Amino acid sequence: MNFLSKWCIFLYFMLHFSIFVNGFDPSSISKTPPSSKFFEPYRVYITNFDIDCVIYQCSIPSPDLLLPGNTFTWKFRRNLFETDKYYCSFSWLQSTSLKQMTINAFDKEVAKMCGRNWFQMNRCYWLLTQSGIYFSKNNETFQNSADDNWRFMYGWN
Repeated sequence: MNFLSKWCIFLYFMLHFSIFVNGFDPSSISKTPPSSKFFEPYRVYITNFDIDCVIYQCSIPSPDLLLPGNTFTWKFRRNLFETDKYYCSFSWLQSTSLKQMTINAFDKEVAKMCGRNWFQMNRCYWLLTQSGIYFSKNNETFQNSADDNWRFMYGWN
């Protein structure tokens, strides 16, 4: 067997192995991250609590608007090496000043806070408020900045 034949067989097996490890999801071709299948599924929620209008962009090509009470969400599963990172940028106008922030909506540290259940959906909740950005791993109702269910993570620039 010549080198080219061995190389083709190797590529064939690696392709099938990567499909097995990563799964094949036709929706991954779209602009949103791939859907969950198995092994550490995650779902990230970003909700605008009380800001008139937020412009956001989260690891996808085009920015969009997030009005009060609206939520942007996506789901995915961790890759084999746990190198998943999703960044989100937010901008909004308060009086005459522009407030901006870029956060790690998901990475290794956020995964620890969300949970690490391999066979059930792990949920990560981000809440945008005028006072800052909060995180929770459960979707309890946000009362105020002293709420025990929500952890203050970032202040606006």
